[in-house]
Amino acid sequence: MSTANMKRKRLILISLLLAAFVINLDTTIVNVALPTLVRELHASNSQLQWVVDAFNLLFAASVLAAGSLSDRFGRKGMLLAGLSVFGRAPAQPTARSDDSAETPSPGSPAAIVASS
Repeated sequence: MSTANMKRKRLILISLLLAAFVINLDTTIVNVALPTLVRELHASNSQLQWVVDAFNLLFAASVLAAGSLSDRFGRKGMLLAGLSVFGRAPAQPTARSDDSAETPSPGSPAAIVASS
């Protein structure tokens, strides 16, 4: 194999590993936020289960929609769109006065999953 081909394959592998990391990070954020929900909102175990289940349900529904779009517009484009939406989300200004963490959205990682 040529050196250029090996570099290209290495770049593709790094891109897909970055996409997998983003998906895991988004899911981890939900789990890390659970103790804060208990402390600040006095959420019960049942309510915490609803939070996790609602996130997973939205994630699954988003994967279906993103998969259809990925088939229609191409996997590479959807992967880049999902990564760019995920990357831009923390930079968006919010109307809140506190500096607490943003609620994760399952949409952009779903686009990444559907395209990888």
